[in-house]
Amino acid sequence: MEKRGRLLTEENERIRTIATELQRAIVDKKASNEKEEERLTGRLTSMRDETERLKLIKDVEMRYVRAWEKARREQNVLRYELEMDERQETLNDHRICERNENCVNGALTRYQTRRMAFIKNRIEQWRQRYDREGEMHEKQICKVRNEIEDARKYLEKLTTEYRSNQQFIDTYLAEQAALKRQKEHEVHVERSTIRIQAWWRGIMVRRKLGPYRPEEKKKKRAIKTKK
Repeated sequence: MEKRGRLLTEENERIRTIATELQRAIVDKKASNEKEEERLTGRLTSMRDETERLKLIKDVEMRYVRAWEKARREQNVLRYELEMDERQETLNDHRICERNENCVNGALTRYQTRRMAFIKNRIEQWRQRYDREGEMHEKQICKVRNEIEDARKYLEKLTTEYRSNQQFIDTYLAEQAALKRQKEHEVHVERSTIRIQAWWRGIMVRRKLGPYRPEEKKKKRAIKTKK
């Protein structure tokens, strides 16, 4: 019986311990659930606030987009109107330029027509003048050719006369050169003769020969001749 009572006591203690642990676990779980609930509640509140903020931003953006679209449409309409005005002005300018060009082209056409007629007239005048001057130049060329031919013949005549005169001059110069050489030879011979005579006279004078002998020798010789 005691043993059984002790077992029951131990079992009761174990059950109380388990109950205490379970109670503590329940309390901890409850506290954890409360914290999680608070966290989720705060997150939900934050998400609601964020949703409201995003909705507000979306509304502002939509108003801004609608205002921007309206301004863009107005700007496009204004740009289109300005572009149409510019194109209309450009078209008017082109029409004015076209009228002016037509006037200028008409004036240029009339001027070119008159100019072409004037040029054709001048060409005809120059052609006639060219024909007249061509005939005159042809006559002058023939005259110059005849003069050149006459000058050539005269030059040939002068060349022939020059050759003849040159031959005469060459002959005359050759004769004069021969006469000069002969005269120089004669002068040389004469000078040589004079030198020889002077040399011989000097010998006769030094040796007292011939007419240069003294008078005494001449007399003695004359006496001997008489005997």
